[in-house]
Amino acid sequence: MKKTCNINPKMNQLLSAFADGHLSEKDRSLVVRHLEACDLCRDEYAAIQSIDRLLRKSEELEPSANFADSFWRKVDAMEAAKERKAWFNWRDWGFRPVWAAAAATLVIASGVFLYHRTPFRALDDAGDSTGLLIAEDIDLYDDFEVVQHLELLEQWETISSMEEI
Repeated sequence: MKKTCNINPKMNQLLSAFADGHLSEKDRSLVVRHLEACDLCRDEYAAIQSIDRLLRKSEELEPSANFADSFWRKVDAMEAAKERKAWFNWRDWGFRPVWAAAAATLVIASGVFLYHRTPFRALDDAGDSTGLLIAEDIDLYDDFEVVQHLELLEQWETISSMEEI
């Protein structure tokens, strides 16, 4: 775990630039004063210097004569492999089909549950039971006027006795 300086959090960036000699005189004097006071940054600067010395001691590597040709040939082969790749590869899909199936199952189960939970509206509770009866049995449509005046028919005996008087 890399620790940062509590005094100046940007000191790590300044230390790297200080080791490379890329700081202005003002920043350089700031870093020198800070290194005198902060053990953590002094250790960090020592590590940067040791890495710098190690890199300077190593030999400069020269690529082989056919490095560029080999590199671009490999890049072209990788690009060609991507283009040849089939449009349908089940490994590319990951868990998407599983999630889609789970979502579809959830929607269907919710629909079935809500369908069975919907209360049945009985004909007795209906406001216009005559209209519902007609809709259920089309044969009653022929006798619609009779059904509309059903309450008069229920009182037929009373009405017929009144006519005799």
